[in-house]
Amino acid sequence: MQVANQWLEQVKDILCKKIFNDPTLGERCHISYGFPSRGAFSDAGYVAGEAWQQDGKEAIFINPVMFKQDKLYSLCGTLIHELIHIKIGIEAKHGKMFRQEMVGAGLEGKPAKSIPSELLIMNLKLMGLPELPELNLQKVKREKKQTTRLILLECDCGRKLRGAKTTFEEGPIICGKCNSEFKEKEMV
Repeated sequence: MQVANQWLEQVKDILCKKIFNDPTLGERCHISYGFPSRGAFSDAGYVAGEAWQQDGKEAIFINPVMFKQDKLYSLCGTLIHELIHIKIGIEAKHGKMFRQEMVGAGLEGKPAKSIPSELLIMNLKLMGLPELPELNLQKVKREKKQTTRLILLECDCGRKLRGAKTTFEEGPIICGKCNSEFKEKEMV
């Protein structure tokens, strides 16, 4: 996994020199990969990267799902997008200044969902970027958490009742059909 961070550092330095003509821009921020604060996976797509600024420190995080050979230029576009945030200040968001920088760097589309232009992709191909390491991350299936705190009770005649545990702790609940007490049903 360290290889991916080294790759990001190398490419960040190349992009700062060749796209922004500012080798010091990359020194201003730390870069790493990790799942974003929101939208890591969703039906509408996913957040590819984020730029953060706190207490005078700046950082860029790239979503690890971007580390696939067919996403090399998309990943570079994301990195350029986030470097623009670092360059102009995160508080500028996707406003007029961001749009100007975005177009100047070779990105196109809506500022919040910018993509590399064909010209930028051609330039990236000529830059001699190092080979993109694939992370081969597998989404781990987790057991679903219990979504309800209701417990299941059953009486002697088989009628079922669900309710909060605190309700049943207040005293017995008697079935109106068989006059037996509802008891917690064992889950198999």
